[in-house]
Amino acid sequence: MPKHIATLFLILTLPIHAWAGPVEDQALRDAAGNLDIEAVKNDLTKGANPNSFDLPNHVTPLREVTNANLLGATSPSPAAKQSGLMDLEVAHSRATEITKILFAAGAKIGPYDRKILWEPIASGNLKQVALLVDKGASVRAKIEGYTPTEIARKYGQNAIYDLLISHDGIPVDSRSSAQLVLVQAAGSYPGDALAAAAAG
Repeated sequence: MPKHIATLFLILTLPIHAWAGPVEDQALRDAAGNLDIEAVKNDLTKGANPNSFDLPNHVTPLREVTNANLLGATSPSPAAKQSGLMDLEVAHSRATEITKILFAAGAKIGPYDRKILWEPIASGNLKQVALLVDKGASVRAKIEGYTPTEIARKYGQNAIYDLLISHDGIPVDSRSSAQLVLVQAAGSYPGDALAAAAAG
């Protein structure tokens, strides 16, 4: 068999993913951003692309599910829950589960996911951070001027700091750590701020 015919035959036999379209892709991103596990599974079954992104912001399903850590708050009030917030542990669990589902469906950390570690680190979602790092999220690249280890220090996430260091993250000296904590002391984690606003 001539070489070019054999190559063409091989190309034709390779599996081809039949992605659905923009409507399904947006539904997947929305479901990931709402921490709706069943909807994510359903949208993927319908052919939504786990690596799609919106325009003009280029937000991917992985970025949506990491941002969704903002839906978690410490002891949210009934009013906060009615507005869409949930217990932090529930948000963490759902976000991690959806992240696993997206990776299993073929999602890959790409150029539009450079800020993907910020919210999981800030909220203390250790399992999601570990999963993202294992799948290639950079432990050294700066996000909004901070390294991931600096973000961990800023938000007092010591377990995540240790995880990042164990994966070659950049150590933060004690003086810098104290400054980061002082900068953050004036505020709180955004999810808690959202809960306070909804309550009141």
